[in-house]
Amino acid sequence: MITALWFVLRLAIFTAAVIWFLQDPGALTILWRGYQIETSVAFFVLAFAVFLLLWTWMHRFFLAVVRFPQTMRRLRAQRALERGYKSLTSGFVAIAAGDGPAARKASATTQKLIPDVPLTLLLSAQSAHLDGDAPRARRLFTDLLDHEEASFLGLRGLLAEKLKDGDTAGALVLMRQAEEKQPKRRWVLRNLMDLELRQKNWERALLLVPRLKKAGLLQAEKAASYKTALYLVQGQEAARAKDIPAANRAIYKAYRLLPDFVPAAVAWARALLAAGNRNNAEKTIMQAYVAQPHPQIISVWMDLYRDAKGVNAYDRPAAQKKWAEKLARLRPDHQESRKILQGVPAQSQFWVCQNCHDAQHDWTPVCARCQEFNTSVWQAPFATASSLAALPLVDAEWIGPPV
Repeated sequence: MITALWFVLRLAIFTAAVIWFLQDPGALTILWRGYQIETSVAFFVLAFAVFLLLWTWMHRFFLAVVRFPQTMRRLRAQRALERGYKSLTSGFVAIAAGDGPAARKASATTQKLIPDVPLTLLLSAQSAHLDGDAPRARRLFTDLLDHEEASFLGLRGLLAEKLKDGDTAGALVLMRQAEEKQPKRRWVLRNLMDLELRQKNWERALLLVPRLKKAGLLQAEKAASYKTALYLVQGQEAARAKDIPAANRAIYKAYRLLPDFVPAAVAWARALLAAGNRNNAEKTIMQAYVAQPHPQIISVWMDLYRDAKGVNAYDRPAAQKKWAEKLARLRPDHQESRKILQGVPAQSQFWVCQNCHDAQHDWTPVCARCQEFNTSVWQAPFATASSLAALPLVDAEWIGPPV
């Protein structure tokens, strides 16, 4: 709208000037070195305008001739840039397709056309990684660290090389650097958590759980499960180090967080029993059994009997049965209670890793086979541990930490 108004205003001024000169052309006399030139003011103004127009065109033509080499270099650079980015795109497509020769060819072409672009370094590094040339890939990824806008890509590439070499400690150092650059990126948080767990940095992992929850990587139930498992593993390590107060503090935190989680309830009851606090241990086991009847809870309950009587419960079958029935009556409708009341021997039970299907009689926070964290759930019954991987999982009854 403003442009149109400005055009109309200029047209009106020009039209008014033309009309004014036509109505009053005036007279102009020029004396110079004995020459006398007489003309109208309107003609002089018109001639002067034509002169300025011609001068402008000639000046532009002169500049175009002078700048011709520079213009050609700019055009060639522009064409090279366009071809370079096209080659760059082709290279990344080839890498995504796993086509090493095509990626290598595109990398060489891109390096000639746009050598100073950080993405060119990334393409060359990814191509070297695809070809298995680890030293060159590491060198190129390291070079990317000098480019502020692409340094994160360099860290990510170096991280992949470290993980490929099995250097978890080195990968963790790089991941912490990546966290400093991109503290909210989901990929960073997820992989940082994984590496902290692999290195058994339980305290750092605990600090990461709320951040993963805030980023949407862990639901509330899963976050509670992770924290419980971390407290339990801290308790186990403190117990192995004979630091009983620290072990009890960690186990109690796990129990307070998820009192219905069988390993937490069992660990806290055993801690109370070891401390001579039999009444609270009995109360803990009864509450846990009401929430979730479980063979391992029954096992601790029988340990309470032996602790109270000072003899093995199996030496007194009648007394053992009466003690077990006291627990079973808390949940008479459950299958574990029916087994106790009917005198049916317990079947084999296992904590099964959901990553590798390895089975253990006791819950462990880290799978002994695949080293994954907090992947074990209770699955029953199975005849033998060796048959677990071959048996279907869909018809099994799952009792374990919330996932």
